[in-house]
Amino acid sequence: MEVVIGTYDPFLIGFDLITDSNEDTGYRFEPKFVDRGHAGCVKSVAVDSSGTLLASGSTDETIRLFSLADHKELGSLHQHEGSVTCLTFCGNSHMISASEDKTICVWQCKTWECLKILKGHKGAVNSASVHPSGRLAMSVSKDKHLRTWNLVTGRSAYVTNIKEVATLIRWSPCGDSYSFVTGNKVVIYKVATAALSFTMELPKPVLDVKFLNETVLAVAGEMDGIHVFDSENQKTLQIITGHESRIKALQVVHGPLLGDSKVKCILLSVSSDGDLRAWSLNPDDLSEQALLLARYEMNGRPTCMTVAVTRPKPTPFKGQEETPKPESNSDRRTTSESAGEPKKKKTKKKRKRSSKKKTSKEEAEAGSPTREDEAAEKDDQEEAMSEED
Repeated sequence: MEVVIGTYDPFLIGFDLITDSNEDTGYRFEPKFVDRGHAGCVKSVAVDSSGTLLASGSTDETIRLFSLADHKELGSLHQHEGSVTCLTFCGNSHMISASEDKTICVWQCKTWECLKILKGHKGAVNSASVHPSGRLAMSVSKDKHLRTWNLVTGRSAYVTNIKEVATLIRWSPCGDSYSFVTGNKVVIYKVATAALSFTMELPKPVLDVKFLNETVLAVAGEMDGIHVFDSENQKTLQIITGHESRIKALQVVHGPLLGDSKVKCILLSVSSDGDLRAWSLNPDDLSEQALLLARYEMNGRPTCMTVAVTRPKPTPFKGQEETPKPESNSDRRTTSESAGEPKKKKTKKKRKRSSKKKTSKEEAEAGSPTREDEAAEKDDQEEAMSEED
């Protein structure tokens, strides 16, 4: 598991969450890389579903792209004319970027072509979120409007006046509900009823929200601790304490950790003083007290965070291991070359047909044998037999 954090300074800092028997918890954060390529504060970072592609957006109006396989920069995108405020991937095929220039761009990850520019907001776009189906997206802006976009047509489907400036919007994992943040309030809507489900009000401004499942959210910001809230039963399950400064970003990962086969809910949090923490929660009972897995105090002032999880390939059963095949010239050809060349069998058939045609032609030119030729050949055979006698 690789954690990437963007800072005000502006740096991109990467960490690996690894096992360590010397630690009491069994895990620790190991620094992996530091990059300073942006000319302004890093406002957003995102990783695609495969965990191999990283994107970062900044106040310098650019989006930088990296390969997490070898930690090399792939290039940069320069479509926006304002600070890039939000980045989010739709699987590993498309990426959405939002900006203070009032637009949202839809990018194709294979060619990095800007397929669509969504226009409609009259103020800076603060946040955008893609529905799990990949067909819809929602965005909130300083114009106090929430817009629902049809990503197939690239047009605005609905506009809702929320009468307040929303800073964040999030879809639930299955897309049955969504939430947005206005100041110190978290507002939750159900898609089925299109009605307000619940409004959670906290003592201080909320800076990040993440769904732990369809009904439970983790909420953090300038208030003390991380509030784990059950929207269905409308109650706080627990408050995770430990950070001494405001919490800037949260991330959630579901699955087993290295060295442990049990599925866990891993919650990562980072505060403005550089305190990075990883917490383990019981996915079957989120009211059970969270356990601190690892902690790292980093330099700089974090602004955003993302997590890359690469799934290992399943190991084959005993006796099913494939023996390596010797490399041949045909194996070295690329797919496009192989597809454009005729198959060997077809070539042989063509050669045989051509040779048959040539033989029949020669026979036609030579003509069929006459009776005189046959008689002469018979005499020759009799003479040869008499000599043997």
